[in-house]
Amino acid sequence: MPCYPTQVQATRHPFDLRLLVLDADGTLFTSDEKVTDRTRAAIRRAQDRGVKVAIASGRRRARTVEVFDRLGLDGVYLISSQGTAVWEDPMGTSPVLLAHNPLPRTEAIRVLSRIRAHQLASVLIGHPGVPDTIFHDGDLDAHPAIGRYVQFNGVAARPLDDTPDGAAFSLDPTQFVVLAPLPRLRDLRDDLTGRPVIRDRYEPYPASGVTPLEATTNRPWHVIFSRGQFTAGAALEVVGPTTNKATAVASLAQHLSIGNKDVAAFGDNINDVEMLGAVGLGVAMGNATPAARSAAWSGIARRDGAHSVAPMDRIAPSNDRDGIAWTLDFLLEGHLPPGWSPALD
Repeated sequence: MPCYPTQVQATRHPFDLRLLVLDADGTLFTSDEKVTDRTRAAIRRAQDRGVKVAIASGRRRARTVEVFDRLGLDGVYLISSQGTAVWEDPMGTSPVLLAHNPLPRTEAIRVLSRIRAHQLASVLIGHPGVPDTIFHDGDLDAHPAIGRYVQFNGVAARPLDDTPDGAAFSLDPTQFVVLAPLPRLRDLRDDLTGRPVIRDRYEPYPASGVTPLEATTNRPWHVIFSRGQFTAGAALEVVGPTTNKATAVASLAQHLSIGNKDVAAFGDNINDVEMLGAVGLGVAMGNATPAARSAAWSGIARRDGAHSVAPMDRIAPSNDRDGIAWTLDFLLEGHLPPGWSPALD
């Protein structure tokens, strides 16, 4: 059996894996967007031993078809849209919505007004319980990234109607997506979060003529700001105030009567941070961002103190080196990889 990372061998702590949660891009998928035979076989072996499996993706349900096609396994749950919705039989003829944590429509209207104030185009993803629809707003020619997003979604896309009886806000929506150059997204993020950050070689929003919201960080929404999402540039998403993959995993575990200590989650990016720090065993891939790596350690630090965290603790090999399968080789034998700290209670 391979040994990664190379470090002092330690006690092999027991771990009772009952729920396995996997991010898709950068975690389950290799760099060329494939699921390796070894990874697929390891996940199937986990299912054969009674382990429940879920995909946790930033994508909405309709855009996860290729994830499930490439995985090629039945009986897999789905956490979609950054944790907004939890699905059973997500690719079936009658998918079951187990949990939904939306962006309240009244707050969604406020968010839309802020996006428009920054003269940016956006996409609003509708309620998951109705036929899959996205609504676009703003000048698509002036914002080509959003224009490509809308074009990619084809018949599912329609102009946003923000009138009181418009379809976009007839039910609480799922999320906003804004794609724009990095400086402009930073301005919008600061406005929506109320937490301005140090600037680098460009002026903040007062120079753009935008009046920011009142100076408070207590906002009824949650902002996810990342690079490399949807495009090679940056993306800003706005979801409900308590929406993230961690809350969705907790809902799914409760539905399945599984305790937090028996949940393992794998991720690589900023939208996996809450999930990796909250479950019994949060594992960052070898290709993970610094934020995701820190999240994999954070739960250990909360329990045992930061000094107990080894430099490579809870880091698996990369997505191109079968990191999921490598870790499952140990977990399915009932213990953690050598040198890893015990799972959280």
